[in-house]
Amino acid sequence: MTQLIESIGATRAWSREQRGAGRSVGFVATQGCLHEGHGALIDAAKSRDDVVVVSVFVNPLQFYPEGYAAYPRTLDADVELAEARGADVVFAPSVEEMYPGSGDPGGLAAMTKGVDGADDGVFVSARSVVEGAEEAVPLIRVPTRLSMKMDGKLHPWHFDGVATVVARLFDVVAPDRAYFGVKDTQQLAILEAMNGWLGSEIEIVRVPIVRDPDGLASSSRLSQLDGAQRKRAARFVRAFLGVQKRIDSGERDMVGIARSIRDHADVVGGIGVDSIDIVDPLTLEPVREIVDRAVVYGAYVIDGVRIQECVEVSVGGG
Repeated sequence: MTQLIESIGATRAWSREQRGAGRSVGFVATQGCLHEGHGALIDAAKSRDDVVVVSVFVNPLQFYPEGYAAYPRTLDADVELAEARGADVVFAPSVEEMYPGSGDPGGLAAMTKGVDGADDGVFVSARSVVEGAEEAVPLIRVPTRLSMKMDGKLHPWHFDGVATVVARLFDVVAPDRAYFGVKDTQQLAILEAMNGWLGSEIEIVRVPIVRDPDGLASSSRLSQLDGAQRKRAARFVRAFLGVQKRIDSGERDMVGIARSIRDHADVVGGIGVDSIDIVDPLTLEPVREIVDRAVVYGAYVIDGVRIQECVEVSVGGG
């Protein structure tokens, strides 16, 4: 039976006990509202590690205040899914538990907004104070060479929040391996770079994208779409899913492919494209003409719901 643990101390004690008994610990970090994509991460962890911890924590540092308030919270269902997939522990801390003395979560959600990343090319440890809070919040600043690409051009502070909470979770759970989906291209590249900066011995495992029957990459935010909106999204995503076939047919111009994906949004209608980026999966540098492999990433909005899409492509990928 899956244990629900809400305190950092109890989670640390449980993890120490497992490692002391010679068991490897796998970790899946989530914000809840679990779906089949998260299930695949748990499955991957179960296949390699003896025990698995799933965290459920809506992290205010990576949201606008209104987004933080609106994010779906479904802890009972999350525990049920985690148990069905064989997770041993769900770690579901409060904001106060994760950021002691930091005050109102809405204040945390507003704290770093509008701030660019660290500008010296490396990760930086900092501390920021929410108005009225008792304690400063430790914050990891992501260098602009990573944060100011792709989605980060619109809100680089988001990745400071992601890096901060994942580093905190790594410290609490102390896993042998942590499992992340490749759909979150920029986030994964940043976390891998941060893990190296921390000197961590945790192995980060990349897990392939899970798609729903209509072709959409599994995402918590899809639950906010009605049937008609979802059909629009599925029509738009066909442009992403067709990129590998275009490369197999001899196309190499990634700039032209990105332009055609934007054009397809206009054909579908009701799609607001935030960004279409075709990048190297590790450096996030733009790929203009593909010679090896790339990630085709897009962020788009349907009636106020922002969704990410991603496909991995390669020359000779089939």
